[in-house]
Amino acid sequence: MKKIRYTLFFLLLASPAWAQSEESNQLLLFFGRFHPLLVHLPIGILLLAYCMELLSKKPQFQSMKGAVPFALLWGGIFALLSALVGFFLSTGGGYATDTLFWHQWLGISVGVFAILAYILKKRSKTRASFWLFTSSILCLFVTGHLGGNLTHGNDYLTRYMPTSLKKIAGIPIETVKREIVLENVDEAVLYTDVIQPILTNKCVSCHGSNKMKGELRLDAKEWILKGGETGNVLLAGNVEKSELFHRITLPEEHDDVMPPSGKTPLEKTEIQLIEWWIANKASFDQTVAQLQAPKEIYDILNEYAHPSGPSQSAVFAMTDIQPANPKHLSQLEEAGFRVFPIAQESPFVEVTYQQKVQPFGNAQLKALEKVASQVVWLNLSGTQFEKSLEIQNLATLKHLVRLRLDNSSIRDDQMKFVEELAWLEYLNLYGTSVTDNVLSHLQAIPTLQHVFLWQSKVSPQGIQRLKSAKSELKVDTGFTHHTIKNSPQKES
Repeated sequence: MKKIRYTLFFLLLASPAWAQSEESNQLLLFFGRFHPLLVHLPIGILLLAYCMELLSKKPQFQSMKGAVPFALLWGGIFALLSALVGFFLSTGGGYATDTLFWHQWLGISVGVFAILAYILKKRSKTRASFWLFTSSILCLFVTGHLGGNLTHGNDYLTRYMPTSLKKIAGIPIETVKREIVLENVDEAVLYTDVIQPILTNKCVSCHGSNKMKGELRLDAKEWILKGGETGNVLLAGNVEKSELFHRITLPEEHDDVMPPSGKTPLEKTEIQLIEWWIANKASFDQTVAQLQAPKEIYDILNEYAHPSGPSQSAVFAMTDIQPANPKHLSQLEEAGFRVFPIAQESPFVEVTYQQKVQPFGNAQLKALEKVASQVVWLNLSGTQFEKSLEIQNLATLKHLVRLRLDNSSIRDDQMKFVEELAWLEYLNLYGTSVTDNVLSHLQAIPTLQHVFLWQSKVSPQGIQRLKSAKSELKVDTGFTHHTIKNSPQKES
């Protein structure tokens, strides 16, 4: 047993010397990937051992006393082994330095204190052993929390904490992330209103203040211009030589693709917008109108247009809606959704389905139904629906104000549920196969203000009938003054 302990200590001390060559670093990263698997062993073993230690002080549980040293020893060994492979994982870089430092050394302390507690217990120094054991458990909780911050970000535990509790705890209330919504396409600042939200949603989790893979941050202009460990990532006006564009267009299975495997990839339209931004000298302050967007880019931006701000809907004045259960929000994220609050102090949320490669089925629908009262914006853009989907249950989202079904597999026979959405103001059916058969459903929505039907199967005659029946409804068919003006040379 002494040999095992000495070997682990030697490996921990010698491990920094192994990460000198590229080949050895690749090997370390391979073993480092086992850290999430191993790290749960000492957590379970040591917590169980501590419970047995406390219970064994009572006469009826004294039989547990003999198992404590065994669990204590192996919990300490696995803690040191976890710390070792954790170090291997850290050689890949991209972690907040201060957090990583404390996570690493507190993790080692868990193992050291546990083994010292075992040694003292075997020597019958019970009191000293107990306090070392307690110190090990305290370090275990702290290092576990820091590990969660490294993986999920500093706000992981507090993301869904009610604002009132955040104020009591002195936790800063940050501006929430939002879906790209443009009130006026021409007046939108391309970087601020479009590019930065894309980078925030798809890149900043790995390239932000909490985590900087490759020493690169993409959360602000100055950091983007600074570049990363390989130098500049943005060459204004030259798309081909911009490392940022190169990385986001690599094949999905490539080691250097951004975002990496397992993260939500950029959509084709998002890549097109970044490409156009770089080609236009990567301007950080010019508007879409100043940059003279071509028709295909303007059409993409027009998809982000919203006819009115959320505050104009009577839904947002409701005061009897409670915030969603954090457990249900977590389940929603596990089902493939991204969830953001609409505004601070508001119980309402916007929800986007991100797993485009996985069909949307009844499992996802059930996760949505658990937060039905709080969902006001739902983005199912590009989603493929399972044939067995009971899509009529979307009508349970009774406060839905904005619904995106563009480029989805929605069919005429699945659209009846929209008639029951009493607060729906915005509906996007761009690029879908819906026909004139959906028009009766649209006419039955009294609150509907804006509908996108461009590149659907709805006929011009049907669109005209819809406009006649609902004169106040804005029907977007893609042919606007701007698109016609900016595309004289291109046939539509």
